[in-house]
Parts: sequence; C-alpha cells; structure tokens
Amino acid sequence: MTQAERRIRNLKLYGRNNDDLLKARYLLEEAFRTASLPGLPPNAMVLVRRLDLGKIRAGVSVVQVADTISETVRALAAQAVCIDQQPANDASVVWLSDALQPYRVLLQRLLDGKLADEWYWQSLFPEQDLNLNEQLLTQLLIKACQTPLKGLAVSLVIQSCLAPVRLSRLLAFVTPALARRILHAQGISPFSLPATETQATFSAEIKAMQPIAAPNLSLAWRNAINSVVARWGEEDERSGWLAWQGLVCHQPAWLERSNTLQRIDVSEWLQAWSRGRDFHNSRNVAGDEIPPNPPFAKGGMGEEFIYREASDEVGAGVRVATLSPPPLQRGAGGDLPGDEQVSSNSDENIAQSLASNTELSVSFTQHAGFAFVIPLLQRIGISELLGNHERLLELDFPRQLLWMMAKRFAVVENDPVYSLFENFQPIVNVPLEDIQLPAIWTGMTTRSGRPLSPASTASLNDLINTTQLLAGLYLRRHCALSLHGLIQRPGRVALSHTHWDVMFDINQTDLRLRRLALDSDPGWVPWLGRVVQFHYDSEG
Repeated sequence: MTQAERRIRNLKLYGRNNDDLLKARYLLEEAFRTASLPGLPPNAMVLVRRLDLGKIRAGVSVVQVADTISETVRALAAQAVCIDQQPANDASVVWLSDALQPYRVLLQRLLDGKLADEWYWQSLFPEQDLNLNEQLLTQLLIKACQTPLKGLAVSLVIQSCLAPVRLSRLLAFVTPALARRILHAQGISPFSLPATETQATFSAEIKAMQPIAAPNLSLAWRNAINSVVARWGEEDERSGWLAWQGLVCHQPAWLERSNTLQRIDVSEWLQAWSRGRDFHNSRNVAGDEIPPNPPFAKGGMGEEFIYREASDEVGAGVRVATLSPPPLQRGAGGDLPGDEQVSSNSDENIAQSLASNTELSVSFTQHAGFAFVIPLLQRIGISELLGNHERLLELDFPRQLLWMMAKRFAVVENDPVYSLFENFQPIVNVPLEDIQLPAIWTGMTTRSGRPLSPASTASLNDLINTTQLLAGLYLRRHCALSLHGLIQRPGRVALSHTHWDVMFDINQTDLRLRRLALDSDPGWVPWLGRVVQFHYDSEG
C-alpha cells in the first residue's frame, strides 16, 4: 500500500475543545502519510475495520504518532486475512494482493450468485448498490481502468470470469452500449459505421487494413470467443470487443495501437484455430520434433557472449520450442525454494505468512536485479522498436527477449523470477524483414568511438542477440557495469499477474544506476503488461 492510497473512512476524535481536535486531525493526517506499514505484502490493499491509537497527548510529534501507527499495524498484520479467494466477514483486518483484486473478486462473487455483504465491500465501494446489473458492471470496469494497470485492467477482470457459468451470466449484461463505453474508458475508439452514403467507402478502407493474425490465446479465451460468436454472431461488435480483450491479455502492447480493434477478423481467428494453426504443439510446419529447450552455452566474456542457434536454417518455417515451467515445489517444511535464505526478522515472517494465503509470494532470489533490465530496455528504445513493427508484437518479442536473457544468465526454473514465463512457449527460427532500428542504436559507438557494425536482424534470434548486445554496450558505457553484474544481485521479489516488485536492502543502492535513474520505478510498462517497482529498506 502506497502513501497515496491511504484513506481514513471514518475518523473519531475526542478532546477538550475544537482547536485541540483540529490540531490532532492535521497531526494524524501527516502521520498516516509518513508511517510505514510493516508486515504487509507490497501493493497489498489493506482494510482495517478499527484502528485504536489510544490517547494522543499535546506536544507529541508527527514521527511519534507515525511510530504508534506502525506498531499498531504490525500487531494487526499477524491476524490479517487475505480475501483474494475466501470471504472473511469476522476478520478485523483483511487484504487483497493488489489494487485490481477488489474488482475481480467482487465480480466473481456476484457472478457466482453470492452476496457481497461483508463490511469491507462497503468500504471499497461506498454508496454503491452491490447487486449485479449492467450499471454496476459498467462502473466496476470503468473504475478498474483507474488502477495502475489502466486499460489492461478490464481485460484481466474479464479473464478472471471466463469459467463457462460465470461467462454466461456476465454476457447477459453486456450490451453494445456497454462495450463501447468500456472501450472508451480503455482509450480505444469504438468501431462504428458512418452515415449510409459512406458505408461502402468506409468498409473498403477497413478491409484494406492488414488484419491481425490469429494470436496464440489460451483455451479459455478461445472458448469464450466461440461462445460469444455462437450467441451474437461474428459481425456483432461485442464479439470483436471480447476478441480484442483477449488479444490485449495475450500481449498488452496492442493497447498502444489505435486501430487494433478495427483490424480484428473474428471469423478468420476461429477458422485459423479450427485448422489447428496454433503454437501449442511441439512440431514445426515440416513435422520435425522440436527440442523442449534450445541449446545454450555459457561464454567466458560476460555479456559479450551472444547466444546462437544450433541451426541457422531460417527458411524451414516457424519452429516452436515448448516450455512449460513446473510450479514452484514446496519443501518438507512447506517453504518455497529460496525461503531459507531470507532473513528471519519478524516483519518478513509476517509477510511470508500473509503471502502463503494467495498467489502472491515474497521470495528471495539471487537474480532480483533482473527487473533492472526493464528500464534499461526502455532506455535503448524497445518501445520505439515495437511501435515500428507489429510483427514483433505477434511474436511476443518482449518475453522472447527476456526469456533468452533469463536462460543466458542462468535463471533456473525454481527461481521466483521465472514465474514471468508461466505458460510461455519460446519461438525460434522466425525470419524478419525490413526491421527499422531505434534511432539510438544507429548513434551508438564503441568505446574508441568507432561506429558499430550493421546489426543483424534477419531473424528473431538475430534481433534478440543484437538487442542484448546494445543493452550491454549502453550499460558498460554509461554505468561501467555488465549485464551479469546488473542482473545477479540478491533481493526479494513479489511477482503477481499485475505487479513486479523488487525489495533491496538500502545498503545495496548502486550509485552507478542512481546517476542514470535506472533504479527509478518504471511504473506501468505497456509492453510488459505489469507495474514494475523497486523498494529499498533497512530490512531487505
């Protein structure tokens, strides 16, 4: 929970006169703004039913009141209940793993035919009639866009309701007007036909646009799109609306493109999937088996080593290497791998016990610095590269790149960072054409000032290798640091479907990164589909 999100719903103060009460009010306001909340997971949305601070004597400082708040919250945190999965009406303190969870959990409960009558729902949605109808659904989805995830929030909320029964009940409230309002809230201009006399010209312009190829959506999304087509037909704008939501969930970078919705051909997607033209298989177009993991070697030159394919045959068609990382296995004591390396202070133990009740976990890793790759890639123009080439979005280039870097720097499958690649399937040997490189690449030189050799971008792997080379060059030039030194640094990581939080000890502050602001919070990263944040404290 950040300071900006702290709210007091009801404040009760008792004193001798109005002047004392006014001073106490301003004192509490500042104390709540500055107090730390120990023992709570990062980005958790915490609701406290009652927080008794006792007597506040005249002359007490803001720091002293803030310490009192921190100690009170520390005591309450041990009894806090996560309501991501189960309600807790009798709990005095509850929490959700991030700012999006209230919308997901509430909508799931209502679609399951359950009441949202627990005390915390009125705190989360004050003065709102929590009975499922079109108006409430619209308000929930629009307000979800005000979370740090912005437009992606709606897609993730819908994704959490793709179970057949929930989806059927959800679709009963989806009207064309609702779909248009939600798209507008997501920053997308809804598709609508102009006046009759221009329909033919307008339709011709739409057909002239390059359609978006059928993406590799999950089975749940494919079934959902099939359901809406069977319910409303392929030409109904709600079918395109849901298909667009699935596409954005698959690759959030599509949110940045204004004409994506108009270029979705739902019927073509359904035909492509029915023909079995998906990437969930372990054979290429020629029928050859693909090894589960491409061969990697470890070089002796730090980040100067660039991975090369064992086979450079680009013309053999798209080859897909399946990768299904196993879930983190708990040890005999119920701990996740790496937990034993975390310091055993009381706040961390509380956070670990809280996290055990939900998907969110805070785990130690030697590769906590992997998150610094995100601002580094932004600095060398990955957004410009993706903006110039839709083909890279279709190939999920960002995760392809991060996966290659993870393998190169020995991020093992039981490392918490590896959950970035859940259900990810790397693609190899894909030819690329006419790649326009970011402007910053063409201006970079070697340390001696010589221009770099022309970058090879003939295939996806060539572009990945070139991107890594340029990232390493930028890092060495401006920070005197290698990619290996950037990535392999200890810390704690909390990875959810919406956030990537990294916690370092304050003594780990690296002035080389600080000078370039590479350790500043990237915040919402569209091409990653997550909010990335760095935290420094004395208990890291």
